Amino acid sequence: MENIDLVSEGGKAFDAVNKWLSDAKSSEYGFLTAAYFAFDQFNKGNRDPLAKLLTVASGKKAKRVKIIEGNKLVFLAPLKRLFKHVLPHVSAKFNPGSDFGVAWTISKAANATVNTAALETLGNYAALDKDEAISPFGKQFKEAFPTVTVEPKAKDEGEILKAKVESLRKWADKEGINLAHLVHALQAKPQA
Repeated sequence: MENIDLVSEGGKAFDAVNKWLSDAKSSEYGFLTAAYFAFDQFNKGNRDPLAKLLTVASGKKAKRVKIIEGNKLVFLAPLKRLFKHVLPHVSAKFNPGSDFGVAWTISKAANATVNTAALETLGNYAALDKDEAISPFGKQFKEAFPTVTVEPKAKDEGEILKAKVESLRKWADKEGINLAHLVHALQAKPQA
């Protein structure tokens, strides 16, 4: 790319800056509209728009999504926040072999897939005029869609023991320790 002489190319430089600023602002305020329509389509059975949003925002590639892999968008955090509110009984797992990069799991215990109140709130924000639009990074958005904390699933003693045993096996193998000697050492009474 050639260097631009800002003095003689002043008009072009200002046009370029103004265009970028306009595009960035449109992208920020248009995000909620795009997210609303993607979640609404999910509710109607079309999962592709939401899959595209998640895949691109996460910087992932898929069969029909070609992007620079690993470049996450700033919209990933608000999209995840919306996801937890609008689709509390749905999980998404990335699957680069699928068309749009997402495999869905819907909880069997859920009565409804979509939280319609959260979807309606998102729709109301999406419908705001450009002058009234809210940012997905602003206080109003965060108050409407607060961070959802998920309690970690309690593991039973058997699961914990199984994980610890596997960890000890890997450690012993890495360190060249005989498993029989390790078991013997674990069974021995600690000396005071």
